[in-house]
Amino acid sequence: MAFPAVPDAQYGFRRLLVQRQSELSLQLLVERIPTWEPASNLDRAHVAE
Repeated sequence: MAFPAVPDAQYGFRRLLVQRQSELSLQLLVERIPTWEPASNLDRAHVAE
């Protein structure tokens, strides 16, 4: 009786994993983009000094 539930559980888990992965990569992208600007501004400030 436990066997039929295994593929469903695996599929659900895999879907959850893929969703989580895409969310994480999206979050990383969003977090990384704004850091470029301040970093370049900091570099410019150092060059100006």
